[in-house]
Amino acid sequence: MIEKKTFNMIPHLKRFFLASTFFGFSISLLGCNATTIHQDKPTVELVVYGMDELSHFTFDTINNTFSDKRIVDASNFGFGIKSKRNIVYSTGQGITTSIWDGEQFQHLANDNSFGSGTHISLNPTQEFLASASFRSGNTVVYTIGEDGTLIKDSAVALGSTDKSWAHWAGWNRAGDSLYVSLMGDNKIVVYPFDTKTIENKSASVGMPTTAWQGAQGDGPRHLAFHPKAEYAYIVNEISNTVVATQIQENGQLKPIQTLDLLPVNFAGVSRAAHIQISDDGQWVYISNRGQEGADSSLAVFHILSDGQLELVEHETGSPEKSIDTPRVFLRTTSHPLLFVANQIQGNILAFGIQQNGELDFLSSSQATARPFFILELE
Repeated sequence: MIEKKTFNMIPHLKRFFLASTFFGFSISLLGCNATTIHQDKPTVELVVYGMDELSHFTFDTINNTFSDKRIVDASNFGFGIKSKRNIVYSTGQGITTSIWDGEQFQHLANDNSFGSGTHISLNPTQEFLASASFRSGNTVVYTIGEDGTLIKDSAVALGSTDKSWAHWAGWNRAGDSLYVSLMGDNKIVVYPFDTKTIENKSASVGMPTTAWQGAQGDGPRHLAFHPKAEYAYIVNEISNTVVATQIQENGQLKPIQTLDLLPVNFAGVSRAAHIQISDDGQWVYISNRGQEGADSSLAVFHILSDGQLELVEHETGSPEKSIDTPRVFLRTTSHPLLFVANQIQGNILAFGIQQNGELDFLSSSQATARPFFILELE
């Protein structure tokens, strides 16, 4: 890991508060999400999905420390997403719709008609939810009602097989195409999507075509779209590569670059997992899950003007608290921070994000049971 100076948020926050006081607008801080830093709330609230428990943590952005863990639910959720209306959708025994009341989740509804999804996402207008199931291979699109719950009998199941291993589903920026990664088939498929609803309140989804075909053993897991340009980035779990693609008018993903995700001197077995792109479209973060004692890391890339990637670093944490099997991580929307879920080690690591995209270890949380997912509350 590249030697770096200790990261301290205090002077950055002070400069931000001073600038916003005089000029009255929000600015992008440290090259991360272009969102307002909450001056009256110098904390980040997190809920961690773990084995048979949901744990709540508060992270103090001034002292860079976690609060004590507080178990708020015994649900066994695997993945979640929060809407602009602060409604939370979670996988695990179907899809559960909840709201956070400040202390715990209040569960509004559950739909188990198609089982539990591996990944869920909302379309740009947040009128529809897509759920991809690794076990069944199915992808299901639900219509969201006015109360935020999934409309009963609105589900549209997109055909696949249990060997297709649908691992991710999500829309492009325009919302007129739904992409699904079929890990078992080593490809990404795209469905034309009509944002209008038909008579039975279900989404209108066209026939799929292959948007990208990988090689045998690639295993495409997740996909991320550039927030401002027509590029998409595919993470291959098995081959440990990232493929930069240019989105064509017909929805096809044209490869323009393929890079290895592991350090040059890496020895052992690893499986790539999660990907996130900064809101300004400058940085890509991808997690590498070392297996059987091999090192884990987060690969950080800079996105160039032509959509290609340039390696910035492989972040491994600190000697005392290393990154360990990061199934998922979270770039916050309110502060220049990134939180990593150490699935095997059983804790959350906090990192500060520098202006050049690099990560600096800040602190770690108390132990939590096999963390699968991290959700930011607002």
